[in-house]
Amino acid sequence: MGSIKNLLIVGRTNCGKSALGNVLCNETCFEENESTFRNSKDFQEDKFRWNETEYRVVDMRIRSNDKNYLINRLCQVIYSMPEGISQVLFVIDERFTKEEIKTFKVFESTIFKTGIDKYTTIVRTKFENFKSKEECDNDKEDLCKAHKKISKLCKNIVYVDNPPTKICVNDEDDNDTIKFNKKRREKSRTILLSHLEKVCSNEYFKLNMWDKLNNSETPEEVERYIESEDKKLAKLFKSKKNLHCSPS
Repeated sequence: MGSIKNLLIVGRTNCGKSALGNVLCNETCFEENESTFRNSKDFQEDKFRWNETEYRVVDMRIRSNDKNYLINRLCQVIYSMPEGISQVLFVIDERFTKEEIKTFKVFESTIFKTGIDKYTTIVRTKFENFKSKEECDNDKEDLCKAHKKISKLCKNIVYVDNPPTKICVNDEDDNDTIKFNKKRREKSRTILLSHLEKVCSNEYFKLNMWDKLNNSETPEEVERYIESEDKKLAKLFKSKKNLHCSPS
């Protein structure tokens, strides 16, 4: 039995992150309704097993494009995934909205400099023709042409469709819709798991101070580790006087 594989789901609000978590885990533990998730924790988390491999799925909320905010969330990821990150699933549901482009640029200018792009997959959700290789290839080509900065990730783009299965049932048509949507989600899960088996090796992404940060208890310790061991991130933390990265 292999080591646990840690999957971090990131993306803008209402892009389908929580639905993706439910599809992966084959459960309904992730709250897909963003309105009820608004006041909950920054993370939703669950585990599942596939072909003797255990996966941990974390759905991370991004409420700001501020660099320090994003890195602070990454600190929380360290507490949630002490082994390291197996794969980041960067979720989009269109050909990159302005908001997603901004978020991606922040990741590129800060987080990607750490090398995490090698462990990143773009998941294109709500793609109606996700079962057509030709349609997926065409969209991938258009996406990479329109946004050259993400062309290095084009080899790791997965297309899925995870329509809702929790809908109000008023007649037989609604029951048929639920059955249809469940089948599409099952197909999406097969595609996702097949991809993860290929890209999730026994290597994990970790910042230089990952293990030390996982054992730290105070903001001062966090800042000291970043300053001494992650020079690329140190400048970003200098402007954040009250850094807080507790696991609670």
